[in-house]
Amino acid sequence: MGGSYFQVMGLRPMLGRLLDASDDGPKAAGAVVLTYRFWSTALNSDPSVLGKNVRLGAGDSRAATVVGVLEPCVPYPQETEIIANIVTSEHHLSATMVTGRIHRMTELFARLAPGADLQTARVGLDSVYKGMKQEHPEAYPSQTDFQISAERLRDQLTSGARTILLVLMAASMPVFVIACSNVANLILARTVRRENEFAIRAALGASALDLRRVLLAESLLLCVIGAVAGLLIAEPMVVVLARYASRFSVRALDFTLDSSMLWVGAGLAILAAALLAFVPRLPSSGAQGLGLAGSGLRITGTTNRKLKAFAHGIIINDVRHIAVAAGVARPA
Repeated sequence: MGGSYFQVMGLRPMLGRLLDASDDGPKAAGAVVLTYRFWSTALNSDPSVLGKNVRLGAGDSRAATVVGVLEPCVPYPQETEIIANIVTSEHHLSATMVTGRIHRMTELFARLAPGADLQTARVGLDSVYKGMKQEHPEAYPSQTDFQISAERLRDQLTSGARTILLVLMAASMPVFVIACSNVANLILARTVRRENEFAIRAALGASALDLRRVLLAESLLLCVIGAVAGLLIAEPMVVVLARYASRFSVRALDFTLDSSMLWVGAGLAILAAALLAFVPRLPSSGAQGLGLAGSGLRITGTTNRKLKAFAHGIIINDVRHIAVAAGVARPA
């Protein structure tokens, strides 16, 4: 790794220092920087690790000194545990790497210039690459398909998990809709079974707005309980999802519950409560017929005398009077 890597990436040390320009070149001393994850897990956050010598590889591998520990960050590549300067690698100091043009898999990190975008960078790279092919045609035969490209580091880190997460999100939407539909059907069915209650409330003077308020209060309570339960379940599920997606992208380990998701959940709960409160059809206070399916009787009178009698538990019919008391009906 070149000494300018950490400066370009904007990274800082947790302990000691990071590689810099003094660590570049074939005459520089071997230096190693440990990632925070490796230092905290494999070395138990040992602060005395600075200054210790390590050997990278087996045989006559070169020794290097631990000069620092990197701050917590996304490791790149994914399984990176230590970062060493180029002098520790004989391969990177060989003629193949230094003077040859047959090494085709080099990755460079750079920052976009102020005001430049990715497309501008790609155009500039293509121009430089065309000049290299014209200047060294023996190294870039026309029949080969060598390419040079530029992409955002963020896209490269998330490319492995992006498709998987999008598929999971798309699959979760039908499940979400089905769950909401089932709950809505249960609440609407419960509302239908309460028609007698609403009929009595309307007969006693409750307006449609009053009935809607009752339904809204009940729906809000149920939806809030459901939203809170969903948030409690979401926390461990995010951990499970992060562990699964980490096989495709190291950034998945940084998954957390964002505050915007909490607001989305609250908004959906309020919207669902409003729909469940205002969708059912309710009887009006001026209705001429109020069904009482539970008692098997029906009130059809319109006079004040009949309404008052109904309020006291007596139904007056034009033909006969039936006194209802203690579950026993007797002819008048």
